[in-house]
Amino acid sequence: MVDILDSLLATVCMIISNLIHALHAIIDPDPADLGTRSTLLQEYMEEFRPRQLEVKQLKEKFLKALQENNAEEVLQILH
Repeated sequence: MVDILDSLLATVCMIISNLIHALHAIIDPDPADLGTRSTLLQEYMEEFRPRQLEVKQLKEKFLKALQENNAEEVLQILH
């Protein structure tokens, strides 16, 4: 009976360990592939989050106004 329980416990621990490793591989992917995945994920998220897209566009508008030294536009955005 003890041998069966030991075997069952070892199997359950192995399953949990495999699940943790699989989750870790999903959450923390291979650094060589990170750039591609990160870019794809960012594009996906921006496509489905309109508020994030608005913020990005506002940041770009602000940066352009700063580069053009357009103080009126900068103040309008900050307001």
